[in-house]
Amino acid sequence: MNGPDPIINPRTPGILALSALTLTVLVLTALVTVVLADDPDRPPAAPATPEVLLVGPNAVVQPFTNSILTAPVVVAEPTARSADTAMWRLPVSPTRGVRTVSGRAPELYGGTATGHPCDVVALANYLDAHADLAQRWASVQGLSTEQIPYYLNTLTPVVLLNDTWVTLHNTDGAEHAVLAADTAVLIDRVGVPRTHCASGAPLSPPADADLGRFELRGTPWPYFSRTTVLALNYAAGDRPGLADEFVLLDIADADRLTRVTGGIIELGGATVPLPDPAAANVPATGLPVPG
Repeated sequence: MNGPDPIINPRTPGILALSALTLTVLVLTALVTVVLADDPDRPPAAPATPEVLLVGPNAVVQPFTNSILTAPVVVAEPTARSADTAMWRLPVSPTRGVRTVSGRAPELYGGTATGHPCDVVALANYLDAHADLAQRWASVQGLSTEQIPYYLNTLTPVVLLNDTWVTLHNTDGAEHAVLAADTAVLIDRVGVPRTHCASGAPLSPPADADLGRFELRGTPWPYFSRTTVLALNYAAGDRPGLADEFVLLDIADADRLTRVTGGIIELGGATVPLPDPAAANVPATGLPVPG
């Protein structure tokens, strides 16, 4: 006696046909991809457009150290209005698409009459306690770790009164960035931002490129415009000499403040040789820029 007829799924022929068709498509796709990749006449793929990161007021994209902000930064309307008026007097650079200015220009930055917006001593202590981060932080500024407290003692805490283009150095690399107005930073003796206080990240001058040709990454704030961004003059286009003091605007009432540079850390009178900040005020290299 013959056994029962096998049960055949009525969908099986369709499933097998679909599988065969799928396999054929995959093979053909792979072959076409190989042919196109080996085609010497095929134009190369367009490179990705370099990006610039937008960093809102005292926002932390990636913490480098603990925040060294001493209090929330609140810029009063008279101060913001005065800074805005000064910004509009600066012409837009035809090659960079931003407004360039000397870092020692009076009333470029803000401050407070009652203290500093950033705790420089806290940053020195944090880096002293974290040797691996200290090494990365120091290398950005061309320092040894032993020079860090002495270098920090030359920096001055201020508040950006305009959106400012910089190179931001995170723990995993550098990137082009625009820091929003009302952000607290430490500047060197030629007025170049060198530390982002909210994240402890080291900063350096931006690339010599046209900001208008970068893709924006991040959420623009309501007043953001590329043509109202400032970039600090490089050493080659700035007057020589180091500042002994900066003329700031009080962020509370737009009064003028005179702030002596650095000198916040008590080092017992000891000094060490440090890099010349003017010589270090050069365009960033090593990052992609629009061709």
